[in-house]
Amino acid sequence: MPKPDSEAPGADAGKKRWLHVGIAIAVLAGIAYWVDLKSVANALLSLPGNILLAALALATCDRFLMAYKWRHLVLAGGARLSFPTALRIYYQAVVSGRIVPTALGGDVVRAYFASLAGVPGGLAVSALVLEKLIALLASVTLALVGLFYLGSQLPADVDRTLILAVTGTALLAGLAAVALALFAPAHKAGRAVLLRLMERWRFLRPLERILGKVSRSLLEYRDKFGVLLQNGLLAVAEHGVQLAKLGLIAAGLGIATDSLALYAILAVALFVRRLTGILENWGLGEGSAILMLVLFGISSELAVALFVANFAVSTVAILPGAVLFYTHPAGRPARDNGG
Repeated sequence: MPKPDSEAPGADAGKKRWLHVGIAIAVLAGIAYWVDLKSVANALLSLPGNILLAALALATCDRFLMAYKWRHLVLAGGARLSFPTALRIYYQAVVSGRIVPTALGGDVVRAYFASLAGVPGGLAVSALVLEKLIALLASVTLALVGLFYLGSQLPADVDRTLILAVTGTALLAGLAAVALALFAPAHKAGRAVLLRLMERWRFLRPLERILGKVSRSLLEYRDKFGVLLQNGLLAVAEHGVQLAKLGLIAAGLGIATDSLALYAILAVALFVRRLTGILENWGLGEGSAILMLVLFGISSELAVALFVANFAVSTVAILPGAVLFYTHPAGRPARDNGG
């Protein structure tokens, strides 16, 4: 006997949640099995305190930049949102994303808190969608630059053509996604598909109104090429801060390689982490990035230590978000009138 429509979404969400947790456990178990954990611990303990403090400063700068570029799109959409409020919402969303084992957990919180602060719901979601697409384009562009710089330095057992093809395809897919997000006929086609699905699954009916608002907000950006370009440059700068943070930690761990080559490898690793992180938010992204470093000749122990240290620094950097959940609870937000 089929389950009622009202139970289906919750059941599917529960299965996905456990799948994400299972993937994270499997990745951690694989690392524990293949890597000398004692060597990883020794490498982490050897990190100088000044390196960790500098990395924490860069991680905090990264959070400020990410909040700024999201607010940049919100303001361009016609809403009012002060930077302190945008920063507070972003911190709260990042904490939620770290707790909830899904790549979308923090995004839902960010859109929700933004709507409570006076940003129209459709605009809050559309700005978030565009921000992520533009960030993906920035990440894949830096990865391509890194791959071209590395050139013949790729290991003999790594198919350079395949990696370039995958990265190039991701770039084209990202460009296509941005184009479709701003293309009115694509929105009409999507609505037609949704209407057909609603005839079969009644629980999807509330999405028509919500997605209609998001669609109208997205299409408002069609004639704002300058805004999108500026946001792309902000995304490149923000990725640059992430690379600087990882490079600093790598230097503290004693990862010995040419500086430019290291940053090129890290750019590829960050892109792989972002791509795989779409599927799962806790372990798959970091595990894939570690694998990329190993493929480029960095020892597995140092690669694991690098991303463990990076995870720890990033976690400390988002702790203000946990405090803000208590000082600015969802039930009593102040509406934002700041410019």
